[in-house]
Amino acid sequence: MRLATLLLALLVAPTAAAQFNCPTSTTTNVLEGNDVRARLYANGNLFWQGGDPLYEVPKDSSVQAIFAAGLWMGGFVDDTLRFAGADYSDWEFRPGPLDDFGQPLADASAYDRIWHVTLADIARYNATGEATDDLASWPAEVGAPVVDGDGDPDNYNLAGGDRPAISGDETAWWIMNDVACPHTWSNREPLGVELRASAFTFSADYTADLLDDPAGTGGVTQSLVRVLRHATFYRFAITNRSTEPIERFYAGLFVDTDLGDFNDDYIGSAPELGMGYVYNGDDFDEGGYEADPPAFGAVYLQGLTDSTGADLGLSTFLTYNGDSSNTGNPTDGEDAYNYLQARWRDDNPLTFGGNGYNPGSVAEETRYMFPDPPPRFWSEYNTDGVGSANQRADRRFLTSSGPATLAPGATQTLLIGLLWSRTQTPGTGNLASVRQLYLDAPLLGVVRTLSTDPRLQTITPETLPAPYVEPEPPPDLPDRLAVSDGFPNPFTRAASFSLDLSEALPVRAVAYDLLGREVAVLQDGELPGGTHTLALDGARLPAGVYVVRIAVGSGSTTRTVVKL
Repeated sequence: MRLATLLLALLVAPTAAAQFNCPTSTTTNVLEGNDVRARLYANGNLFWQGGDPLYEVPKDSSVQAIFAAGLWMGGFVDDTLRFAGADYSDWEFRPGPLDDFGQPLADASAYDRIWHVTLADIARYNATGEATDDLASWPAEVGAPVVDGDGDPDNYNLAGGDRPAISGDETAWWIMNDVACPHTWSNREPLGVELRASAFTFSADYTADLLDDPAGTGGVTQSLVRVLRHATFYRFAITNRSTEPIERFYAGLFVDTDLGDFNDDYIGSAPELGMGYVYNGDDFDEGGYEADPPAFGAVYLQGLTDSTGADLGLSTFLTYNGDSSNTGNPTDGEDAYNYLQARWRDDNPLTFGGNGYNPGSVAEETRYMFPDPPPRFWSEYNTDGVGSANQRADRRFLTSSGPATLAPGATQTLLIGLLWSRTQTPGTGNLASVRQLYLDAPLLGVVRTLSTDPRLQTITPETLPAPYVEPEPPPDLPDRLAVSDGFPNPFTRAASFSLDLSEALPVRAVAYDLLGREVAVLQDGELPGGTHTLALDGARLPAGVYVVRIAVGSGSTTRTVVKL
């Protein structure tokens, strides 16, 4: 009878923590396949775990865009809140899978590791038979994805033709759970979840090879290469290994930004783009970025799903202070879960205006803090509608997706892109970088359409994607022609472009989508001298990024617009 009771307890309450070594993992690895260098850890946090942080962009600049980041998640089991996460210490995830009873392995040391495989590693193996240790030991037995080459989908046989199903041209993969150790940060019982995590990048070489430009616009591929070279991607597959459903489940990413100089930042959100972001509060960053400082965003490319299967995307966004106030640092899992829901520590809702904390007022409840592009209201440039700005300071923000239900055995997945953008026009300042971030963020959506490279079994060093070479620029437009940027941008109904011609000239203006497909012809034929307006009608176009190529005589130019 005592044995039956023990087995029942193991099945329904995945809280035992004595089997696994509880000191936090110190395992690290680094993404550096493009123009970003980002350190990874195997315990739920990213980029920092004491010492110096590492999210350096551009690479070799010695300037950091992020100080620290980490996963937070919480939900209710039998009306009791459970939570896992942390900010700067006591991280509540540990390496290793959970067994069939929802328990950690007695010895999970073999999984205190981050596997890292590149397209070049696979090409070298195909040519020479020499495998890196991570390529040879790819942990398919605990869910690391595999491209089947030997006809047996349930094994990993490198010699037989199986290959790691890497994303992009560099993928790191690791596995964690929230059960192995006591939750000393949140002071809540574990959720009983297993996380299969991956991080990946796209280099200019790989992107240009994979994303051809059949329309010959040039601008589509060049924009993608520029954007993806400064982005990193994180996929978290969250599986409920307990026997109880997790209700009102939220999962999200805490980010302490420190964009260059930590003490001069502002934050904002773009709910329509699924993005929270940070930017410099003025036109010069003393932390190394100097003039025209960049902006940096966290973009939700895939969120949790509701009961209908709809993607919830970015559900909430807020920033909180580093103090002990009701809008300050969370002290436990209850505070942190409130923040995931866009509620303050005292359970007051986030409300529109000011600093988002307006208890007792008639202010409208909202799920997104500072949702308007600066300097509009409500942004940190304009907190009250009459131009009052916040003091520039250290910032941290929290993004989340939810609420969802995580049934026993079910998996929910987050896919988040981190993107660094900077104005392409010197001397235009910090807000120009914010506008560039708004234009660049939708381009990350192409990642959802990309599959594993079909040549993994055959690619060799000689057939690796060739280095990307920017195409020759088209001939300059005639001096007598002026073309405006699209307006408005972003747009919802239509974007217009103004042309000034001093004489009659043939004009062809064509819009292309993200994959280089022609979606609209704005003009095709001669126009007389004078001012003309070309309109891109967005009524039948899906939300996304569009490149408009305007050719006049033998010259051409491109303009990029975003439909929301």
